[in-house]
Amino acid sequence: MLNIGASFNVGYKNFNIGGCYSITQFQIFPKIIIDPHTLLLVHRTGLRFSYDRTLSEKIMFSPFVTGGYNWLKYSRVQTKTQIPYGKEANAVSVSGGLSWNLMFDEFSGIGFMIGYEFFDYTYNPNAICLNEFYDYTEAEKKGRFQLFTFGFSFYYDL
Repeated sequence: MLNIGASFNVGYKNFNIGGCYSITQFQIFPKIIIDPHTLLLVHRTGLRFSYDRTLSEKIMFSPFVTGGYNWLKYSRVQTKTQIPYGKEANAVSVSGGLSWNLMFDEFSGIGFMIGYEFFDYTYNPNAICLNEFYDYTEAEKKGRFQLFTFGFSFYYDL
């Protein structure tokens, strides 16, 4: 998984609200070996709410909640005989997390973030013809799309 995102916020005291955009690419590894692997690309726009709390002169802690709308598109879908019927979808998502930033000065810093994201989208391997290569159980065909995230962050205040 690769995710790149940005948010531009306005704040009052320690509270912030703003627009955000992210692009995420997932590589789907089927239970058998086929090449190339199917890719899922997700574009998301939304609103981000956060609260900045300085723990010391050099450390800032920021919990956040983000809600957004997503455009999902599968590519590099391989089939034998079936025609894929679910290569594109839309979904609403909600995520929350924490970021810790080591501040260089009052306006900039770098840090680490962790989070959890939930999509209103149910993954179905049959929609992208993966059932042609493996018999999935009913339990494997169901479930909301959700993930844990972690990564690096950059903080800059104008």
